Amino acid sequence: MNRRNQTSRSWYRHLVETFLSLITNILSLISWLITLLNHNWRRISTNSLRHPKYSVGFPRQVPFLHLLHRTRQMGFWYFPKQLRYQLRRSLQLQRWGFFLLGLVLSGLMTVMQGLTIPVYAGTLQINQSASTTTVDSGIFFTYTINYSCSISSCEDVQISTILDSDLDNNSANVSLSGGNNSSYNQGTSNATWNLGNLSAGESSQVSLTLRFPPGITPNGAQSETTTTSITSTNSPDITGQTAPTVTAIATNKMIVSKSISAGGALGQDTVYRIDVCNPDADGDIGSINFNNINISDTLPAGVTFVSASDGGTLSGSTVTWSAISSFEVDNKSSCLSRFLTVRYDPPTYNLGDTPTNNATVQATLPDGSVINETPSETLTLVTPQPSLSFNKARQFPIRKVGDTQQFRFRIENTGTQALDNFVLTDTIPSEIEVTTIRIGDVEGGVSTSVTVQYQTNLNSTFTTVLGSPFTMSTSGNGTTVDVASLGLAAGEYITQLRYNYGTLPIGFKDRNSPYTGFEAQVLTTDRNSNSVNAGDIISNTADINYTGGSTSDSVDFDIVEEIPSGFTNKVLLEPLSGIVFPGDIVKYRLDLRNTNDATGTLVEPVVADFLDENLEYVDTTSITTAISGVSVPTPTIEVLDNYNSTGRQLIRWNWDGTGFQQPIGSRVRIEFQARVKAGSPIGTYQNYTHLVDYDNTLFNSIDCNGNGTNKGGRLYVTDVNDLDGDSNITEQICQSNPVEIEIKELAKLDAVKLSQGDLDSNFVEPPNLAQATADGTIQYKASITNLGNVALTNLVVVDILPSAGDSYVAISGSRGSQWLPTLAGTLTAPGAATIYYSIASNPCRPEVDHSPPGCLAPGWSTTPPSPISDVTAIKLDFGSTVIQPSDTFEFIWPMNIPATVNPGEVAINSFGYKVVRNDNSQPLSTAEVIATAVEIQQPVANKPNVLLVKRITAVNGSTNINGNDLSTYINQQDDLNTDGNPYDDNDITVPTPINPGDPQVDTDKWLDPTTFLIGGIDVGLVAPGDEIEYTVYFISTGDNIANNVLLCDRLPNDVTFIPNAFNSTPAPDLSGLPGSDRGIVLSLGSSDVSLTNAEDGDSGQFFPAGVDPTTKYPHINCGGSNTNGAVVVEVGNLPHAISPGVPHDSYGFIRFRSRVN
Repeated sequence: MNRRNQTSRSWYRHLVETFLSLITNILSLISWLITLLNHNWRRISTNSLRHPKYSVGFPRQVPFLHLLHRTRQMGFWYFPKQLRYQLRRSLQLQRWGFFLLGLVLSGLMTVMQGLTIPVYAGTLQINQSASTTTVDSGIFFTYTINYSCSISSCEDVQISTILDSDLDNNSANVSLSGGNNSSYNQGTSNATWNLGNLSAGESSQVSLTLRFPPGITPNGAQSETTTTSITSTNSPDITGQTAPTVTAIATNKMIVSKSISAGGALGQDTVYRIDVCNPDADGDIGSINFNNINISDTLPAGVTFVSASDGGTLSGSTVTWSAISSFEVDNKSSCLSRFLTVRYDPPTYNLGDTPTNNATVQATLPDGSVINETPSETLTLVTPQPSLSFNKARQFPIRKVGDTQQFRFRIENTGTQALDNFVLTDTIPSEIEVTTIRIGDVEGGVSTSVTVQYQTNLNSTFTTVLGSPFTMSTSGNGTTVDVASLGLAAGEYITQLRYNYGTLPIGFKDRNSPYTGFEAQVLTTDRNSNSVNAGDIISNTADINYTGGSTSDSVDFDIVEEIPSGFTNKVLLEPLSGIVFPGDIVKYRLDLRNTNDATGTLVEPVVADFLDENLEYVDTTSITTAISGVSVPTPTIEVLDNYNSTGRQLIRWNWDGTGFQQPIGSRVRIEFQARVKAGSPIGTYQNYTHLVDYDNTLFNSIDCNGNGTNKGGRLYVTDVNDLDGDSNITEQICQSNPVEIEIKELAKLDAVKLSQGDLDSNFVEPPNLAQATADGTIQYKASITNLGNVALTNLVVVDILPSAGDSYVAISGSRGSQWLPTLAGTLTAPGAATIYYSIASNPCRPEVDHSPPGCLAPGWSTTPPSPISDVTAIKLDFGSTVIQPSDTFEFIWPMNIPATVNPGEVAINSFGYKVVRNDNSQPLSTAEVIATAVEIQQPVANKPNVLLVKRITAVNGSTNINGNDLSTYINQQDDLNTDGNPYDDNDITVPTPINPGDPQVDTDKWLDPTTFLIGGIDVGLVAPGDEIEYTVYFISTGDNIANNVLLCDRLPNDVTFIPNAFNSTPAPDLSGLPGSDRGIVLSLGSSDVSLTNAEDGDSGQFFPAGVDPTTKYPHINCGGSNTNGAVVVEVGNLPHAISPGVPHDSYGFIRFRSRVN
């Protein structure tokens, strides 16, 4: 009967048939229950599974088998049913009764509800709020944008906010949250959230965190022109909506001061310092920059001008520093400083006088106003007193033979008088050789010059270095003299260095960088012909002499072997706010450093990131380095799930075996992404990275945690989780600084609809089109996942199958299908869901809040109609099933394509769903997935094609079971082929597919099936403890070679794999691990071998429950989770058969055994 007119049956005929079938059902059920109570038996049977590329015949109710053609990435899905009970046959004749009852009840409900429901266009709404009305510049505040879509779906929704020009548009200071796909364009100051399709009734929010830029924001600036728009391709747009105004608070917080930097004695230099400084803390918050700065200082009468730093000029009695463009606020307590040196000479000034010096600082503020500050300083003239501060330092506490060490001098004249005849002499230790002489610069604005001289082992007279005297100023440049340029003779070396400053002025202070001092290399043999060895201590002393005083200072360092000194540092790159939701992507950066404190390379390091249990690794996006001239090999990236049964992933970047040696002073940078797992609980979580291993014998821990203290968040910790995998859980490893994310609450159900045409190797996700041929097949796959961290319940899914002129399920609008595929088989319910079928044209769907005009009562029935091709809609009702966070349901159903469709025509399918929160019974918005489309293509020639037939070939070692002779070919019926399997014979009898997954044609290339395809599909009843032998036959029958064929067979939950089933015979594959159990047989090329269950050199492997075969075969698709074990065999390349059994390696089988639980 045509499915379009089937609903014209009279309602009373349906009612009579329904009551008769109901009575029959009740009687049959009672009979079956009585039978079941007298038996502790279960039925083991087989089912058929096919693929449009590779015909597959499979046992029913047995492990799921998967074939993957890896060259073209072809595969199929099949969800096995559980072991059947006798109920299957006793209820076969009663399916129509359930169907008719559902149809009548649905029709009556439609009459009660009324005939029509008005339909409206989708409506977008938007409103905005701000977290504050006033805010200090530099402080972040948040705009919250609430949006909703009402009545109908809103497609391709985009929210766009353009920032006011007064706001900080630097991307580093703009943070977006909410939505699945957000971005920010600094060039246009445009924040965008691409929300995709919103379902009717969906309401949510996004947020934008930003600030007024510190320093340049004038007081009272407002964000009044920040505008937000929300657009959609199928709904009226809302544009130019102004956000609430936020007003900036910004004031002058600069500290302008004048002080005595040095001196203050009568007749000696006095150094004044004029400062414009940021506050000690948070100097950028609510503060403003100084622009166009002019500084002037009016000298007291009779004072002697000596000098002015930074180009200050004297005109009359006023010293001026002009045209200073700006001084910007920051949070580092920095200062803009100028120095003025004067002298108070007698007889104009006397001891005890208190002269006052006045300065003026003028600057323009961001609002254009001009500010004048007038700092002053009064001093009391005192008697000159000498005072000196001297410190000698070395850069590294340890060095090895051949390394370079830096020695630095820090001299400061802290007295009130200049120091005459000031000379520094450094006697060079015998274990080092001077290679570089350095003359640094000064701090404090007081410059001088120095003459550098040296003495050698061949010349006891000091020789002046060319270029002396060297000027020491505030330029920041310094001078470097290479000893090689001095023209020393062969075997000549420096034994002493002398720095002659002449008169050291008041206020002189050495700068730390560029520094004054020298560099020297550690010798292998010292000047006394003694070896320099690890454990030696080298000491160096510098002596200072000046008129009226002297001082000295010494440093030492240890000689060690080659020792690296490294650590890892971790940074959260995205999102900058650290706020995430389940499903979000988090991006991290790891820096592996071998610091300048090292004396050796870091050899073949191993870096590990022990992800928090709420994260899962996605990929490593880049591995970069700034090491000049050094190639960094690609490490082995290990992704170890459930590491040591912790439920957490361990990611290791392992350079072991690569020969990589990370140079001293270098960095290797790793960037990787992780996803917040669906269902991750609300909370704040920290994550660390560890340097867990290296091939060095010794390691310097100083850069990880100094002397046992936390250093930059880094710390040596005990490897209690054995992150390096060496079974030592008491050793110490270097842990990075912590990085924190905050997971927020999210109630979210995600759904997707996929299609796979007979030309597709895998399921295709929209917006990509699936490809199929006329008279071909389609597989639809629906996947529903709780991606939030809130439990859900009462899920209902409605799918209206494609038809010409069809419409969406839960929203108004045409889907645009051009042809009508027909359902080819029943659906297997996922979880505890109940499946309903409808044959109504355009059925009403109040379950998802949508009953379009002219819709008909769906007449939902749990019994599929006959023929099943009459089905127009499918409903899955999960009832009170609680969908916990991370729960996933998938279901697949087959469709046939009519032979009359034309290339280029499409069929479009989607489903709508509705669900409520389990905690408060609040419904989420009704939603409809993005439609998936199948396009008709011209048939493709020269395709590979692999046929599979699966049989039970023995029970408890016997081929005679329940009257069946499993040593012969048994062409039994299954659910899809009630007259037997037409693909099992050796005669092409099927010109076109008759079931989803069937090949385009049958084959006549089998060996005689009566002697080769032995075994049965349904062997009757078996008991716990029985041993079942499964055999999967395969043959390549296409027009081309089938490359890289993999077979994957998942065991159902009611049997256990027998690992030693073939330890005795047949002979083992010599590539396998000797002595290992062998539970798999491969027959190929007329030879049979037994394969081990382990991951070794042979082609077979058994994956225990919970171990996903994708860990070894990333592209394999076994059709579901490995809940009870999976058998995988690499068959390899199969040439296509040209005649029965020719070539001999075009066919074969795999075999394994299991025991009923």
